[in-house]
Amino acid sequence: MNADKLLQQTKTTYEEVQPHLRACADVFHENEGELFTRTEAISLLEDEVDINSTTAAHTLGQLVGDTVDPIIQIEHKGEKYVGIIEFHEFAGAYGYINYDDLFGQGKRVVCQQCVNDATLDAEVTHATENDPVGSFSGGATWDELLAGIHEHYEQAHESVPEDVATGATLASGTTIGGNTAWHAGNDGSGSGLTADGVSVFATTGDVTGLSKGDLVFIDSDNSLYVEDGT
Repeated sequence: MNADKLLQQTKTTYEEVQPHLRACADVFHENEGELFTRTEAISLLEDEVDINSTTAAHTLGQLVGDTVDPIIQIEHKGEKYVGIIEFHEFAGAYGYINYDDLFGQGKRVVCQQCVNDATLDAEVTHATENDPVGSFSGGATWDELLAGIHEHYEQAHESVPEDVATGATLASGTTIGGNTAWHAGNDGSGSGLTADGVSVFATTGDVTGLSKGDLVFIDSDNSLYVEDGT
C-alpha cells in the first residue's frame, strides 16, 4: 500500500479520535479493576463521553494499542475484554498490570518524562516484567522496576515531573503512536529499557487497504513501509 495514502487515512482517524482520548481514558481509570467486553466498553464510552459508536470504537482501538497506556485488551474464548487491571503512581513514573498475548500479564513501570516528550512509543522507556527484550524477568517487584526507571532518569533526564499523566496524554495531544500508524490490541511491542530502532505495529485490519496481520514498519527517521505479516 502506498505510504502517503496510509498516512492520510491515519491522519483522518487521528483527527476523529484525538479530542476524545483523554476523556475515554479517564472512564477506564474510574473503573479500575473491571474489564468490559469490547461491546460493553463501546457502549460505556458512548454514554460517558457522548460520542457515537464508530468514534468510540476507533478511540478504544487507539487506547488499547498504545504500548504505554494502562488500558489493556485480553482475548478469552473468542471475546475481547478491555480495561485497567491495576494502576499505580510513582515519583516521575506510573505503573500498571500489562497483558501480552504471548507472555501473559506482568508489571510495567513507565517513565513519565519520556511520555511527556514523546510522539512515538519507541521513544518511551519502560521497565516491564517478563519483557523478552527487557532486563526484568518474571517476579520482578514494583520497587525493582521503579529503580530501573529512576536509574534511567539519572542518565536521560534533568528533572522529574511532579504530575503523572498516562500515555493517553502526550506532547502531541494524542496517544503514543497516534500520529504514525493505526494499531489495535496489546501486541507486546515495546522498548524495554531501550528506546530506539524500528517500531513495528501488527494491524488487525482496521485500516482500509490493510489486512489482518500486516506489519507497519516505522524506522528511526519516520519512514513508513508495510509488509504482509501472514
